[in-house]
Amino acid sequence: MSSRGDADLVLYGGYGFEPDIIQMVEATDGDTPEIAVSEAAVPEPLLGAHHEHGSHEGEEDHDDHGEEDHDDLGDEDHGDEEDHDDHGHDEHSGHSKAGHDSHDDHGKAGHDDHGDEEDHGEEEDHDDHGDEEEGEPDPHVWHDAENGIAMVRVIEEQLSEAFPENADLYETNAESLITQLTQLDTWIQQQIDTVPESQRVLVTTHDALGYYAEAYGIRIEAALESFSTEARPSAADLRELIDVVADSNIPSVFIEATSNPGLIEAVSRETDIGISEEPLYADSLGEAGTPAGTYTGMLMTNTCTIVTGLGGSCNEFAAKAFLD
Repeated sequence: MSSRGDADLVLYGGYGFEPDIIQMVEATDGDTPEIAVSEAAVPEPLLGAHHEHGSHEGEEDHDDHGEEDHDDLGDEDHGDEEDHDDHGHDEHSGHSKAGHDSHDDHGKAGHDDHGDEEDHGEEEDHDDHGDEEEGEPDPHVWHDAENGIAMVRVIEEQLSEAFPENADLYETNAESLITQLTQLDTWIQQQIDTVPESQRVLVTTHDALGYYAEAYGIRIEAALESFSTEARPSAADLRELIDVVADSNIPSVFIEATSNPGLIEAVSRETDIGISEEPLYADSLGEAGTPAGTYTGMLMTNTCTIVTGLGGSCNEFAAKAFLD
């Protein structure tokens, strides 16, 4: 990777997710195009609590995630990001099966299946979300495969403008990734549909899966979102959290790969609700060479973790058939 001063194009996440990179971009003068990919791909983000990615390990991982995906897009993952755009229009049609009002909130054409009812719900959900969770834009846009496709499109377009001699390669790779993401989007919804509706509730220590929840029809229990990965709640706060989780009627709570598991473990002990066998990757990819080490692999891994933890069944082999 070249230094910032030698770069012909700067791609970064945006929405405050990579503060160090944002500061570097803002502090550097020059004519180099600087593109906040998430902001260009998802101009109407979900709003939520302040996401402190500057000091947490998760943020560091997220930076890695952003750069890793961009590099792949240039080769193969750049196609991934491109896939995000196509996915937004084609793949999310599949989400209509679940009546994902939230997906309609994205305002994307692929949700024709949702119909007027879903569109209405989507608007309602989107408005409610903004009103109830006043705050900063949620930067975790990539957890919705449709948004991932939009990001791929942005990256492919920017790379083609910066390096027109490679435009055909970028387009080919992007289309390949879009195909994968479109199939993956449909597959994710099919797996979520195996979970009993009353159990489609996600409890984690970090409010990072809002886009995933809205896209695929899951309710996020907000009880733990106000506590950062390093915060220590009081005894009264912990008791309140335990009561809320106990009333949620869910089989599992979830630990995130880059979060301190202590809070979730305490809640699990007090409620006799199990902890998922595998962690969720909220701010980062898994280690290179692992199933969650790529963007598409991370979405597949998270989905199987969520689905099996909530009492559904996950057909991982079906996903691997089109991801490999």
